[in-house]
Amino acid sequence: MKKKILVLGMAIILLFSVVAFGTAACRFYDPSRTELLARLAEFEERLDALEKENRILSGQVALWEYRADAIRELREFADARGEWNFRLANWNIIQSYIVGATTAIIAAENNATIEYVVEKTKGYIRAIRLITEEFLLTISVEETTVPQGENFIIYVELKNQSGEDVEIVFDDLFGIYAPELVRETVHANGAIQRLFLNNSIIQGEFIIGAGTPSGTYEVRAFAWFGWILDKCCASFAPPEWVYYTVEIWSDKILLTVQ
Repeated sequence: MKKKILVLGMAIILLFSVVAFGTAACRFYDPSRTELLARLAEFEERLDALEKENRILSGQVALWEYRADAIRELREFADARGEWNFRLANWNIIQSYIVGATTAIIAAENNATIEYVVEKTKGYIRAIRLITEEFLLTISVEETTVPQGENFIIYVELKNQSGEDVEIVFDDLFGIYAPELVRETVHANGAIQRLFLNNSIIQGEFIIGAGTPSGTYEVRAFAWFGWILDKCCASFAPPEWVYYTVEIWSDKILLTVQ
C-alpha cells in the first residue's frame, strides 16, 4: 500500500513539473513577445541608419557652408583690391579667376581642397598689376647733403612700363612732398596731352631755394595724370576723354641741408 502511494505521489509531482515547464515555455515563446522583440530590433536598425544619414547630411551642410564662405572671401578679396585700380582688361582677368575658382570650390570634396583653391586664386589676383604699377616714378639728387644758402635740384623721372604706348593728359605732371622746402621753380617737360611711348621716360626737376632752413628732410615725389582710354565727342572743343586717373608716389629720400 505504501509503495502505491509513493508511486502516485511521484506521478503527481512529475505532472506539476511538466505543467510548470510548459507554462514557462509558453511564456518564453509567446508570439506577441517575439514580434515585439523583432520590431524593437528593426527600430534600432532604422535608428542607426538615421543617425548615420544625419552625420552624412551634417557633413554635407558643413561643406556647403565652407564653400559659400570661401567664395565670399575671394569676392571680398578682389573687391578690396579696387576695380578702378586696374585697367579694364586686367579687372576682367581677375573676374575670370573668381569664376574659375567658384567652379572649383563647388566641385571640391573637402576643406583642404577648398583652402588650396582660395590661396592659389589670391596669388593669381595679387600677380595682376595695378595701374600704378604700370608706371615707375623715381626721385634723385646729386648730393644728399647740401650747403645752406645755395640752390639745389631734385630730379624726377616717370617711366612707362605698361608694355604699350599710351596717351596721357595732365596739367602739372610732377610734385614733391616736403612742406618745409622752399621751392623756387618747377619744370615738367611735355605738353598738356602727349603720347607716352612704352619704356620711355618723362623727366622733371624741382629747384629748391637757398632759403631752405638747415635740417634733414624726408622727400617724396608724386606724378598725377590721366591715362586716356577713349575719346568721344571729337567735334567739340575741347574733346572729352574717358581716362583713368593715375597717382603714383616715389620712394622717399633723406635730404640734409647744413
